[in-house]
Parts: sequence; C-alpha cells; structure tokens
Amino acid sequence: MSFTAAEVIADARLRHALFDDKVLPTPVALGLLDGYQRRLRADVMARYPEALATQVTFQLPMPDFELGFVMPPYFTILDITAFLSVMGVERGENVALIPMPQRFDSGLWPAAYVVRDGLYLKGEPSEWQGYSAVLVTYVPSDSRLTAPSALVDLPDACYAACVENLAALFGARLSDRIVPPVLQSLMDSAAASQELSLRNLTAIRRQERWAVREY
Repeated sequence: MSFTAAEVIADARLRHALFDDKVLPTPVALGLLDGYQRRLRADVMARYPEALATQVTFQLPMPDFELGFVMPPYFTILDITAFLSVMGVERGENVALIPMPQRFDSGLWPAAYVVRDGLYLKGEPSEWQGYSAVLVTYVPSDSRLTAPSALVDLPDACYAACVENLAALFGARLSDRIVPPVLQSLMDSAAASQELSLRNLTAIRRQERWAVREY
C-alpha cells in the first residue's frame, strides 16, 4: 500500500479536460476518493481479507499476563499463531480466537480472546511456559484521507480502480456538462478496472507466503 491520494487525483484529472482543480477543487476530489476507497476496501475485505493484512509479533513470557497484549488499531484478526521449541526445533501452533465469555471454559487450547484493544491468552501463565512468541495476522483499521499526501488504505493492485472510479465520480458530479456517451465510457472503465483489480488480488494472493504456521 504505497500510493497517495494526490497521485490518484492527478491521474483521474487527466481523464477529462473539465476535471481540473478550478472545477473540482482538491478538497472535493479528496472527499470523493475517500468515500470510494472505503467502499472498495469493504469489498476487498469481504472477498480477499488477506490482501489487507499485516502482522505483529508479541514476545513471551509477558511482562504482566493479566494485562494481555495491546493490539495496534485493527479491524479484524485473521490468525493467531504461538511458537514454541520442541526438541530444539521451533514450530507454530494455531491459537483459537474465542469469545471472552468462554475464557474459563475447558475445550479449545491454546486459545486467546479480545477485549477492546487488548489480546489476552486463555489459561494461566504456567500453561504458556515454553512458548516464545505470539504472531497475530490482522487487518488494520482504515483511516480517513485528510490530506493529498495521505496513503490510500488499499493494495497497489487497486490503484487503477481508484483512478478510474474517481474519474467516474468526477463525471457524475459534472453530468450536466458532460455528454452521456463520455459519462458512460467513464463508468464502464470504472467497473472494468475494479473487476480487474479484484482479479489481480486473487493472483497475488496465490503467490503470497505468510509466516503463519511452521511445522
């Protein structure tokens, strides 16, 4: 995720002579892009959440078991893996994410639960002896596009979709000044680029290798 709102807006302005800063000021363009990137991000999240994921590692033993781990701002947790050494070889074990009310129940273990922004391990500290770290794969919370320099919360594969769909939004906003065939062309390009971006994410996901479980 390495492209800025300014880059998207600049490319979208190239799609029509009316899309300049005087007709569509940057704050307006920024607001339209912010709305679209949130809608596209929700679509990506529903279909390919791994494309938005990142990872954080917490070391064990914990300074204070009762305080848990403070998570970075996150939207959802996709996977938790605990690492331990068995006969000198490190391996990963899947940690089940359980509802907080089940934290005292017997059954799934190792397990963890979330309370607000904290991740807590089920059981007692002694049960986690021998484990060296906990790896959490999660989707960060999105952030508003408050300035042209802000990074868009989407994978690079979504760049073209952002450009073409912002151009279509520009066209819709100026529909009284743009002839219907041109507006329809902008909308068609927007739909095609979004579908292509989602297909590209599928291809990229097949090639990705996450450090989730090591046996």
